[in-house]
Amino acid sequence: MKLYTHMNVDLDNASTSALLLLWNKDYSIDDINFVPASWEPEGELSSNEMAFDIFAGGHGLKGKTIQMAGRQGIGSAFTLILEDHINDKLYTRAFRHFAEFLDSLEATGNWNDYYDAAGYKIPSSFPTIHQAFFALKHKYKKDDKMIVSRWKDIMEGMLLKEESRDRAKKEVKNAHWFTNNIAYIKNTKEPFTSFMLFNKGAEYVIYEKTSNNTLGVRRTPKSTTHLGKHLEPHLPKWFHHPSGFLSCWGTDKAPQETPPEIDANYLAELVEIIK
Repeated sequence: MKLYTHMNVDLDNASTSALLLLWNKDYSIDDINFVPASWEPEGELSSNEMAFDIFAGGHGLKGKTIQMAGRQGIGSAFTLILEDHINDKLYTRAFRHFAEFLDSLEATGNWNDYYDAAGYKIPSSFPTIHQAFFALKHKYKKDDKMIVSRWKDIMEGMLLKEESRDRAKKEVKNAHWFTNNIAYIKNTKEPFTSFMLFNKGAEYVIYEKTSNNTLGVRRTPKSTTHLGKHLEPHLPKWFHHPSGFLSCWGTDKAPQETPPEIDANYLAELVEIIK
């Protein structure tokens, strides 16, 4: 397969390159030809060729015409390929908001203008991602292959994060509830599980991992309850976070060599009396 896109990559065509490499494991970075934006093929592109984010004599994939609050613009090649060429549920979930952000950049040149015009809430993370990309460009200058290779790692992390969410949903189903506001999870592997339980109404999530002798409790971010003030008198050897959101006998950051002296049931009794 031969892929063609413009040299001196920007966020759209670098992300589209990474997306194609992730989607089709038969593609390699050496299949991507970084050409001048004015490049045109000699005749029609074959079925074994694709050009994106360049005009390519009318054969390139440039993005869809989009409407936003009465304004018209051309969206990203990334969104076009995500929706029309890949069309996979996992990839759509992982990248749909990022695709919208790329559309905003391509259509207006300024994502802030797009979100203001459309009345959307500005995403907190994507402007930071944009700056991270520019930092990568400063590091590797005009080495387009290196930039895309490194950016692919970021994109793959976004995809793996979505897969983690899917596994966390299964862990949530297996959670035990001591009361209607105290959930208990044991030997879970996904970082999203606790937050999903908070979204289901848990005020406290007790976690336990036998592999590293950890037992602890987290409170919902919506609460101002200081766990340490309530639990430290009963559990003086435990770690009580100064911000009050966590009390524990070990965490993944600091596993314990010995098991806790209490079990999850007793911890739930202590948490239950917190007012």
